[in-house]
Amino acid sequence: MKRTKSIFSGCTHKPTWLGRTIGNLEQTGSTWQIFQKLPNWVITQTGIFDKLVAKFDIATFMKKRLGHIFLVDDNHDMRFYLSDMLIMLGYTVDTFDNASAFLEKSMDISPAVVLLDMRMPGLNGLELQAKLDALGRKTPIIFISGESDKDEIIEAFRLGAVDFLLKPFNREKLCQVVDKALEIDRQRNQEFVNTDALRRSFATLSTREQEIFMLIVQGLTNKGIAEVTGIQPGTAKKHRATIYQKFEVNTSAELISHCKGVDLSKLTQVESVQQP
Repeated sequence: MKRTKSIFSGCTHKPTWLGRTIGNLEQTGSTWQIFQKLPNWVITQTGIFDKLVAKFDIATFMKKRLGHIFLVDDNHDMRFYLSDMLIMLGYTVDTFDNASAFLEKSMDISPAVVLLDMRMPGLNGLELQAKLDALGRKTPIIFISGESDKDEIIEAFRLGAVDFLLKPFNREKLCQVVDKALEIDRQRNQEFVNTDALRRSFATLSTREQEIFMLIVQGLTNKGIAEVTGIQPGTAKKHRATIYQKFEVNTSAELISHCKGVDLSKLTQVESVQQP
């Protein structure tokens, strides 16, 4: 039986225990599982990463690790190590050595997450977090810090931080919280897109149509709408048809589905068209 060449072949710094470990993993797990189980220093010092990537399904890799990371840390070595590792894992990364540079140069994109050091020259992590909140920028924040007291951690969470990692932290924990934050940002962005689309359509409705829209998404029939509003069921039916047309749906179920996860109170903040 032909022996399959190990992905570890040709790599530098090959201690015996590591060769046995990878050999066992190759027989029992996927390339991704192998990669996840290796210590950080193996990834960065042995050259094994190139071997793994050569075998790995890049489409699966990118699907598993997709999102942008803003890394803000005044420590050069930390920025270099983390950005290199995160790029290897499939994320895109921008690095900044201080909070002011991040505010000046970064773009508000999604899905994204801010990996933020707590203590830096100039604006510290908490001050940057407060500044972003004041600017209305909702990118999730994960703090990374080697020196933080209890009050700083509490304040970070009070202001909405997704997590707080104390240095040193392992790769698996970092990836776990980054993916959690990216999913939060995806959902937030999708809700924004959905709300904006609904708001635009809602603004084309007359005051009466807006009232009936709210009753439709509550599940009321034409008869029920007539009882609540005092209009005839036939009139309610006509308004319903107009609403369906403006929202480009055919049924109340479709309309309700479009509203799923959206704060409908935000729709009432728009002005209606003049009622005929």
